[in-house]
Amino acid sequence: MYSMTPSTHRDRVAEQAALLELLVWQDEPIPISEARQRTGSDRSTANALAKKDLIEIRQIEIRQQPFAHQGITRTLPLHLTPDQEAAFHAIRSSLREKHRTAPPVFLLHGVTGSGKTEIYLQALAETVRLGKRGIVLVPEISLTPQTIERFASRFPNRVAVLHSQLSLREQFDEWQSIRDGQFDVVIGPRSAVFAPQPDLGLIVIDEEHEWTYKQQEQSPRYHARDVAIKLAELTGSVVILGSATPDVETWVRASDGELDLLRLPLAVDQERVMLARHLAGVAVVAVAQAGCACAVRPRLASNGVMSASRPRKARYASAGSSEPPRE
Repeated sequence: MYSMTPSTHRDRVAEQAALLELLVWQDEPIPISEARQRTGSDRSTANALAKKDLIEIRQIEIRQQPFAHQGITRTLPLHLTPDQEAAFHAIRSSLREKHRTAPPVFLLHGVTGSGKTEIYLQALAETVRLGKRGIVLVPEISLTPQTIERFASRFPNRVAVLHSQLSLREQFDEWQSIRDGQFDVVIGPRSAVFAPQPDLGLIVIDEEHEWTYKQQEQSPRYHARDVAIKLAELTGSVVILGSATPDVETWVRASDGELDLLRLPLAVDQERVMLARHLAGVAVVAVAQAGCACAVRPRLASNGVMSASRPRKARYASAGSSEPPRE
């Protein structure tokens, strides 16, 4: 028959006291393995304290995040150019439309640098404001940390990432978190279209012409674009297909009116330069008195040239001249 010697009993008491003291100074629960390592105790020590109702042992689910959101600075929406504003207005109207006979599918045809990504971001923000969520598909080669960070900076801690390079544990944890509604945006390659995103309201496919959206090497064989459109039918979502060089099939469907065609013909910098040139001939208003600014009020002269009306006591300088006009 086994009996505990006084020294053994003292050792047990000392281990329990050390473990209890460690836990008292913790703000959050710690893993049993860490507590055992730091106090030199074993599992029976923790069990003994739990039986005395001095500590609590419970299982906590720990999920691994494949993308760290720490250190990402939140960014604000950019000012849209007129072409961007027109495209965004059409998408926003469809997002707000409640009763649809068919899912709205937009082809956003924009040259490189025309600001398609900014439209995606603002459309996603509008989707979230309406209580919905989104999925963004990008080619595998474009799924860089910079791309993910651009979306994460608009939706801090609300962006999930799914791709084939994640470990099975990371894929499982991310999948569960998405299903539980913890993310507003899911971003990934073609397989991300199957993410269990609840309350889906928007699906974006960037560079929709890329062949990598088609899986034909193994089952199931599918094209992510076709899956996205069918998913939109089932969920009442809006689809945006973005590309500078659309797929031939997509372009024909847009030309035939099956898809809504939105154009961004100029790069953002080009459009702003053209706008600046257009405004170059507008009169510049000087401040008549300190703290008082006068607004330019355009009017059309008899010869069809734009001029500016002149309030009293305000001085004007025409563009390219430093001489004040004569009274």
